[in-house]
Amino acid sequence: MTRSDCSSALWAPFPNLPTPRSGELLYSLIARSAVHVGYWDAKPFLRALYRGITKPACPDLPDSLERLVAASGGAWETDARSLALEHTLLPYFTCFLPRRRRKEALQHLLAGTGHLHMALGINSSGVRPVERFRLCPVCTAHDIREFGETYWRRHHHLPGVFVCAEHGDYLLETQVPFRPVRRYEHVHARPELLKRAQPLRPPCNCHDVLLEIAKRSLRLLESPAARGPVDYRTEMSRCGFARSHGAPVRFREAVEAAVPRSLLAAMFTELGPDGFPHWVDSARRKPRAAMHPLKHLLVELVLETVAEREAASSSKSRRPDLRGKSFQPELRAKADTLRKDGLSTRAIAIRLGCDWKTADRLLKPIRVRKETHGNRTLDRDREAWLEHCRNHPGATRTELRRLAKALYARLYRHDRQWLRAHGPERATPSAKSRLNWHERDLELARAVEREADRLAAREPPVRITQTRILTALRMDSTFYRNKTRLSRTAEALAARTESITAFQVRRLRNVMRASEEADKSWLMLRRARINVARLADKGASLIAAARAGVPCS
Repeated sequence: MTRSDCSSALWAPFPNLPTPRSGELLYSLIARSAVHVGYWDAKPFLRALYRGITKPACPDLPDSLERLVAASGGAWETDARSLALEHTLLPYFTCFLPRRRRKEALQHLLAGTGHLHMALGINSSGVRPVERFRLCPVCTAHDIREFGETYWRRHHHLPGVFVCAEHGDYLLETQVPFRPVRRYEHVHARPELLKRAQPLRPPCNCHDVLLEIAKRSLRLLESPAARGPVDYRTEMSRCGFARSHGAPVRFREAVEAAVPRSLLAAMFTELGPDGFPHWVDSARRKPRAAMHPLKHLLVELVLETVAEREAASSSKSRRPDLRGKSFQPELRAKADTLRKDGLSTRAIAIRLGCDWKTADRLLKPIRVRKETHGNRTLDRDREAWLEHCRNHPGATRTELRRLAKALYARLYRHDRQWLRAHGPERATPSAKSRLNWHERDLELARAVEREADRLAAREPPVRITQTRILTALRMDSTFYRNKTRLSRTAEALAARTESITAFQVRRLRNVMRASEEADKSWLMLRRARINVARLADKGASLIAAARAGVPCS
């Protein structure tokens, strides 16, 4: 057997690879496959699995999945995209990213090389990473009973997760490092690992908060549609955590009420002097960079906790709104009946669920306000206002009001509709041009002439174009936006700009003046740096125009 035959046999598809379990890490699937095939050395198995190359073990975000699926020969009954979305932690880390970055991350896992932890900002997020592999005792017992083996689950290894989202039990942390010490090692999830495993208990007694975080993390991991970038400023303003005095302190108090400070210290590595992570303050402001999914979960948990607390407190302390209801006959009848039964005013207020002042108004007779502003007075005020407007023509309503404050107040209080209908019309503001475009046009035209003369005197010569002139004057935007107002400037530009042929003639004329061999046409064309190969007449028309002193058409 030749060497090529050996290599093709080595890289042939494996016929007996195990089927991926629900929620299993790809790392765990490779480890189980090695056990089923009988490879006890990691590197030869990976070389056969990846068709001649070896990939380092990466439990959360492995890459080159297309090559891996092609090598398996369909034995796993899945494609590379399904492996990335269902057997890695990619959906969790890209849930709050824009669509373009999610597609780039997915493509990197399918065909790229290297890890995504730097590109996704995981390493710089300040979130405490998962240190060792974890197992749930209830899940492990179920796997042994159903399949005869267990495996590493995805949602057990999410940052900030300490309990199983399905059963609520504390996870057991094994002695197997989550970042493999050996570069290619894939450790199989054996039940014996539970013997030396330790319960993963944070330094706080808040099991309900831990279970809520675990369930929310699992929903992010299994969500079919990503959320994209989220801006919390509107919700922060509604809860009083932004744009008000003392907002940072109130938000920190809300965070500590929802998530204990000791739990925050177990989740994050970068803490301030007060024990809070640095992202707590930046979450209230406009998002400048993508936040870690765990931070989004905690912010949403805090805001929902505050909303539930406000709803509960408002429902407990809410009582019937009886302001201005002392005229209702039903309430007045109830209050009168209670008074006849011998109840005091405060007892009646408690029975009706209102303030004692409201109960007092319900018991007293309704006061009828006397109308002191009769028709005669109203007619006199109207005549006085019309006379006031005639005496001050051109005055605005505000100026008339300042000159007759009492008269305006009486009419505004008793005859507001008539006052609004009778008065000076509101002046329509007219757009006033603050620029004299005629002078600006003349000034810019003279500047164009001066700049064209300056460009014509430059050595070596440059072509005089409209773009070059306007760019030198820094007036290109002004000219193009107001071309209809700058007619003289447009005429000056059209007169002083030159075509390519005119520029070549001018260069030839300058060369002929400075040379004693002006009769040698080929030499003049060479010194003027004109490529005759691009000209149909080999430059004859240019030479004729330069010697005649007129531009060539």
